[in-house]
Amino acid sequence: MKSKEIEICRNAFSLAQRNLEKSQKQTEVFKNLQKIIPAEILEQIESPKKPLHCIFVISSDFDLVAGIASYIYHVYASGSFTHLSYSGYTDQQIISDLFPPSPPNKFRLDHYLKGRTLFISGLGNNHRLVFKRLLGVFREINFSNPYKKEFGFLIISVEDIALIPQELMNLSDMIGIKSAKKDLPAGTPEGVPEDTSSYLLNNTNYLHIGRTPIKLAPSHADFLRFMVNESKGSFLELQYILTYHYGIETMNKMTLSKDERRPFDKEANKINTQCKKALQKDLIKSLGDKKYTLSINIKLPKNSPKDSP
Repeated sequence: MKSKEIEICRNAFSLAQRNLEKSQKQTEVFKNLQKIIPAEILEQIESPKKPLHCIFVISSDFDLVAGIASYIYHVYASGSFTHLSYSGYTDQQIISDLFPPSPPNKFRLDHYLKGRTLFISGLGNNHRLVFKRLLGVFREINFSNPYKKEFGFLIISVEDIALIPQELMNLSDMIGIKSAKKDLPAGTPEGVPEDTSSYLLNNTNYLHIGRTPIKLAPSHADFLRFMVNESKGSFLELQYILTYHYGIETMNKMTLSKDERRPFDKEANKINTQCKKALQKDLIKSLGDKKYTLSINIKLPKNSPKDSP
C-alpha cells in the first residue's frame, strides 16, 4: 500500500480502539478507508447476508487487515473494540490468556463476545493448538447463527489459509486479500497472484486462487470438485464428464451434439469468466480432441464432499 493508504488504515484502527462515539470526523475517516479496501473484500463485507460472528482475514499485510477489522466494526458492531496481538507468543501462553482455567467455564473470549468486537492477530504456524482449542469453543457457542444479538464479532488475522481446520472454516466467514504488487516476482503480469496453490472450500463454495477468494455457485463448485477428484492432475474426456457428472450417456459416442455438450460448455464458460481476472487464463482448458483439464492445481480440504454420478 501507499503511505497515504497506510495512514488511513492506521487512523481508522486507532479510532476503533478508542471506542469513540460516531462523529462526523470519524465517519469521514471510514469513508476514506472504504475507498482503499479492495472491491472484492468490500463485496464480501457488505453483502446482503449478514456476516457470521467469526471472520478470518487472510493476509500478511497487517495495516490493511487492521483497517478491514476496523471497517467491519464500524459497519456492524456497537460495543467496544479490542485488539490482542500474539506475535511471539507460544501456544501455551495464548491458551492460558484466552482460556484461563478459572473461574470454571469462563474464558477471555466470553468477555468480548457479548456484543463486543475482538480482533486477534499474530497467530501462525506455531499455534495449531490454539486453532484446535478455538474449534472446540466454536462448536459449543455455535457462531454459525449470524443473528444471535448477544454475540459481537471475533476477527482473526492469519497469513495462510492452510492453518485453519476445515470445520473451523465452515463455522466462519473467510476474507482473502490479494498480495500487494510489490510482493510479486519481477515480470509477473498485473493481477496474477504469486501464490498459485489454490483451495476449494466445502459448504462455503469459495475457491481461493492464491490469496484471491472467488465465491462460486454451488453447481460450479460441485463441478470443480468432480474435475479435481476424477482427473487426478491429468485430463478428462468430455464423454466421461457428460456421462458421470451430468448423467448424459455419451461414453460410446465419437461425435457429440450441441445439446449434449451444452451443460458442460455453459458451466465451463461461466467458471472461466469468473476466474479470469484472478488467474489471467482459463481455469478449465481444452487439450483438443474433447479433452479437458484444470490449468492450476486445486487442493480439496479433508472431508470435502465428492460429486457422485
